[in-house]
Amino acid sequence: MTIDEPEAEFFSTRDQAHERGAAFFSRGEGAFFFERSAYFCSTNGGPVERGQLYKLDVASGLNSDLLTLVAQAEAVDSLDRPDNVAVAPWGDVFVAEDGGKPNGVYQIDPKGKAHLVARNAMDGGDSEISGICFSPNGKWLFLNIQWAGLTLAVSGPFSSLAYQA
Repeated sequence: MTIDEPEAEFFSTRDQAHERGAAFFSRGEGAFFFERSAYFCSTNGGPVERGQLYKLDVASGLNSDLLTLVAQAEAVDSLDRPDNVAVAPWGDVFVAEDGGKPNGVYQIDPKGKAHLVARNAMDGGDSEISGICFSPNGKWLFLNIQWAGLTLAVSGPFSSLAYQA
């Protein structure tokens, strides 16, 4: 995409690109590449400004890249500023929050609904959970409790978690 004023003297490059169809992402954080897709969080994005998760399918050949909104907070009692994302070896997507206490880790189902998997119970759960990732066999979820300076290894079986109806 070409914008008219790349030096942005009178009109920001962000707004110029948006006028031509580019998306706005509020506080882009947390990225994970899985197969031919890049997942990333817009921590303050969405209708209630509490977060969104996107997937960018990177095209091959003559096809175009495809950007999809995977999940977003629709109300104040849903996701709270997801800013870490990991895709498990079997393809399920997990996000960690950086919002109000207690912060948690959620599994995102194929319809975009978030299901609580773990919650920070240290110091009232106020500290961000960060750096989530899985062992190659998917039996261990590693995460950090930021303010406490802890790295935890949580055992699964995560692949057998059932989504709520």
